[in-house]
Amino acid sequence: MLIRFSKRIASILFMMLFASSFSISHAEAFSLSPNNINQLPQDAYQIAKITFLPEVKDSDLGWGDDSLKGDYNDKNCSSYPLSACPTGGKCEKCPFNITMYRVYACDDPYLKQDGTCVCPPKVDTSCTNDVCTKYCEDSCINKTCTPSPNQTNCTNGTQKCDNGCCQNTRDCCIPCTNKTTSKPANSSYTYSSCTDGEGSKQIQTGWTCNSGYHEKNGACEKDCQIDSCSAYPLTSCPENGTCSKCTKTAQDCSTDGTRYKLDSCASGFVVSGNSCREQTCEEKGQKTCNGSCIATSECCGGCPSGKKCSNGTCVASLSVGDILYSDKTTSSDVIPGKTPIGVVIDTSNYIAVSLVEKNGNWNDSKNYANSFSAGGVGGWSLPSTGYLEQIYNNRTRINSTLAKLNATQFSKNVYWSPSKGKYDNTVKCMNFQYGVIGDGWSSSLTTIYARPVLKYK
Repeated sequence: MLIRFSKRIASILFMMLFASSFSISHAEAFSLSPNNINQLPQDAYQIAKITFLPEVKDSDLGWGDDSLKGDYNDKNCSSYPLSACPTGGKCEKCPFNITMYRVYACDDPYLKQDGTCVCPPKVDTSCTNDVCTKYCEDSCINKTCTPSPNQTNCTNGTQKCDNGCCQNTRDCCIPCTNKTTSKPANSSYTYSSCTDGEGSKQIQTGWTCNSGYHEKNGACEKDCQIDSCSAYPLTSCPENGTCSKCTKTAQDCSTDGTRYKLDSCASGFVVSGNSCREQTCEEKGQKTCNGSCIATSECCGGCPSGKKCSNGTCVASLSVGDILYSDKTTSSDVIPGKTPIGVVIDTSNYIAVSLVEKNGNWNDSKNYANSFSAGGVGGWSLPSTGYLEQIYNNRTRINSTLAKLNATQFSKNVYWSPSKGKYDNTVKCMNFQYGVIGDGWSSSLTTIYARPVLKYK
């Protein structure tokens, strides 16, 4: 179709051959400008030919001839070299081919170069304190760098170093390092405070000998401790003694033997001056007998006939009525500190009767006697009828001892024996009121007394 346009600025009439799917009337006055052309959809038009009348011929603009027969312009998009608008670019489309572009400006920070938009040159950010202040795409194109301040209070002084901005203008502390790295045996390092760029620290500045040592020719030798051992009078430890010892040391550190001091003596010996002597019998808690030591409860040389030793003294021999103690010794006297458990009733067979009795039937009484214990001593039982007769016949002497011990005396009770009676279900027993032996029923209904006896040797 043929369209006539008017251009106000140049007041030039020109004709356009316009091919489009966009519907425009065949003869419509139209003012051509970027504004109204750009209002059309991008795919709505494509200029086929422009002819300026009458000054310019088609051949001057690249057309084949002056005819409109299917001619097309093949040169008017040469100044639109791009097939797409680049990143950051502000572009114009070619009016003859809307897929071709050219850049007329670039957004910040892009630069227009060779008909396109490119990032400014990348800056180096390898310095320690570099801070990128502007990026173009993934590249830093501008930066700032704040120099690190000078280091102060440096113990070892300063030296020039990198200021963080790749300039060797900063005052930095000379590092603190150990001045001494080795030492002799028996010594310790000495330290001092040092400040550098890392702060205050302790560094090794030397060494000193440990306590008990002194320096000599770059080594630590043991100090000489002079000791005359004046509190150690002995040249050897006496027999049976336990001693502490001292090495006598001269001023030149030479030694002159070992001296001893008696601290204690072995068992059976006592300290006597600077030696140990054997304890006397009395010091051992014993007594002397013909040059030897015996227990205080023993009788020296034994006792004559008819006598016995009682607590270190010869007394009359064992008698009915003597007291039996828990250590199974006997005495006619009450001995303080000893535990009486019975009264002797038979001196030949060493039988004693208990200090207590209990009322009960025969089975209970038998169990009571068999399990009886006094002063930690067991092995008791019911007395036979023979022992019951011995007790009855000597009851006056036995009761006298029981009274002395505040124990239960024999009265007119009837006492069980362990022996079976003449008849079934009967047991032998003795009536202390009449002094006769008879039979008693062994049933649980019959209750009389039980008095245990003990064979103590």
